[in-house]
Amino acid sequence: MKSSSSTPLERPPALPAAIAHHTGLLIYKLAQFMQEELDRALETIGMKTRHYAVLSAVNYKGPMSQQAVGSKLNIDRATMVAIVDHLERLHLLERRRNANDRRLYDLTVTASGQATVLEAEQAVREVEERLFAPLGDQGRSTLHGLLSQLTQDQLSSD
Repeated sequence: MKSSSSTPLERPPALPAAIAHHTGLLIYKLAQFMQEELDRALETIGMKTRHYAVLSAVNYKGPMSQQAVGSKLNIDRATMVAIVDHLERLHLLERRRNANDRRLYDLTVTASGQATVLEAEQAVREVEERLFAPLGDQGRSTLHGLLSQLTQDQLSSD
């Protein structure tokens, strides 16, 4: 994916002054903007942010049950089925019966899926670099550290 990482992103619109003092609403607004930008960057490879999150999580952790991935990423069952169906149609992910529990499906990333994760990661990096460029390296590192303190990395905590 080729994108000009030197071109800064247009800033998200400001919140109304009456609510702009709420940090949570600022984070929410930035998250919405970030998802829109990531969706736009990932559409060239047939994905949206939610597809990338699932594919990347399974690629990182190895085969996982569909239910476990949905739980870790806080994705409801119906949406998870739609995401996995889409990734299967693209031949990026395979659903296989769990050997220990035939009611469960394990998700496995295909070779094509592994290559796509690398391409998607580059697209995500470029969007992040453009969005966070005004913060500089130190500011971006500080922001990342603060957000990490406030969130749990559920995929690496198991």
